[in-house]
Amino acid sequence: MSKKWGKAGVDAIKKYYDGIGKGNREFFLRSEIPLFSMTVGDHVLRIMPPKNPGEFFGLEIFVHSGIGANKDSFLCTGRTKLFEGKLDCPACAKAQKLSNQDASDEEIMVYRARKKVLFNIVDMDKPRDGVKIWVAPITAADDIVRLCYDKRTKKMVDITDPEAGYDIFITREGEGLATRYKGIQLDKTPSAIESAFLDELHDLEETLSIPDDKAMRLALEGSIDEPTPLEEKHWEGSASLKEVDEAPFDVEPNIVPPPRRKPVEPEEEAPTKSLAERVKEAAAKRYKGE
Repeated sequence: MSKKWGKAGVDAIKKYYDGIGKGNREFFLRSEIPLFSMTVGDHVLRIMPPKNPGEFFGLEIFVHSGIGANKDSFLCTGRTKLFEGKLDCPACAKAQKLSNQDASDEEIMVYRARKKVLFNIVDMDKPRDGVKIWVAPITAADDIVRLCYDKRTKKMVDITDPEAGYDIFITREGEGLATRYKGIQLDKTPSAIESAFLDELHDLEETLSIPDDKAMRLALEGSIDEPTPLEEKHWEGSASLKEVDEAPFDVEPNIVPPPRRKPVEPEEEAPTKSLAERVKEAAAKRYKGE
């Protein structure tokens, strides 16, 4: 079997397991990334191992959603750990300002970032679709990680092991704010995954889209009624919440997911720069005030 994958580290899994219940989740991705949208009904998924050995098999990210007149969504560069200390976040600053002004919780909540977890998955009902990215709601993500803890042996188990891992059964019920993910459990028998899937693993960090600082500030001012060059530039390399799943991802009723945006055209080339390079360039532009 191909070894172009990283065996998940049980210490990394335990670190996430210990943090369950201590926050929410949410997301924002580049538009060329193949996304898994879970329909109502029963599903069988295989959570894939991390691309790099010893890491947790998922990636937590924070997102600001429902921002401005167009209800845009932006990856939070203030709280997402990959960007901490490198990029500021106008939305976080807005939330803090409102808090200092003793604004209502409802007003502040609009600008607060929330978390989600990204997973590489294979839909075992449609295996020919290959590896996709699933943005799991907090309840589902945490329940999946809880399955990694063997209550009998009191040890962590790597359910993503390509040679002896487990498929996961999960049921989605309801639509919109009534969406629920239930019946999450492991297959009773471990199994091997096709080696071809391991060559399709996505580097979860590289799926992220860095928000355009100016577009984000304009959206926060509520002045974007029609698409502007900045707005179009921002969305060219991004996927909206609506594109990933119809579920609200535990967003409060007053938070409206952003509208579907035009994806990257097939003939356009996908960004080839690494996340580190893109963060460095974004930070340089913001420092110069561009």
